[in-house]
Amino acid sequence: MIERMHGSLLRFLATPLGFNLYAMAMCTDPALLALSVVGVQRTVNFLITLV
Repeated sequence: MIERMHGSLLRFLATPLGFNLYAMAMCTDPALLALSVVGVQRTVNFLITLV
């Protein structure tokens, strides 16, 4: 069960965090950039609550 949880956590990280970092790297639109920064902050805050 722990292994399954770990796998889903890794998938969770790969999706929003990876996407947001990619969006920040590729983004020239300030509105989209702000959204991706908020997405990364929310992901980090979520991880802090898990620890």
